[in-house]
Amino acid sequence: MEPIDFSTEQGLETFRHSTSHVMAQAVRRLFPGAKLAIGPAIADGFYYDFELDEPLALDHLEKIEGEMRKVVRENHPFVREEMDRHKAIEFFKSQGERYKVDILEELTDPTVSVYRDGEFIDLCRGPHLESTGQIRAFKPRP
Repeated sequence: MEPIDFSTEQGLETFRHSTSHVMAQAVRRLFPGAKLAIGPAIADGFYYDFELDEPLALDHLEKIEGEMRKVVRENHPFVREEMDRHKAIEFFKSQGERYKVDILEELTDPTVSVYRDGEFIDLCRGPHLESTGQIRAFKPRP
């Protein structure tokens, strides 16, 4: 894998998208019933759409940030895997991830890619950083 140049648009997008996966992993750890939708990089950061059993409060955000720091320290490699689309549908159904299933059912490609880091696996085209440990900061300083 080539080094990521964070000063380029592609490098920044790769960083932000990888960070969105770390956030989703942190949310999943703290809220095991969370349903994941999409988590793209955007012009000034990143986000991830979640369905949760309860609304997020400010103290939840602090816990999510703390868990994200933990995921970064764990330095999990981002591993790309290809999966037959029909097997991916069955996999995400078994995980209760109806939004991922909806996305997969709209695709026509016979294979899709997923990314794994630690225990977290997500439907994704990528690219990603080499590992979660490359994320040095994810929140602007005040």
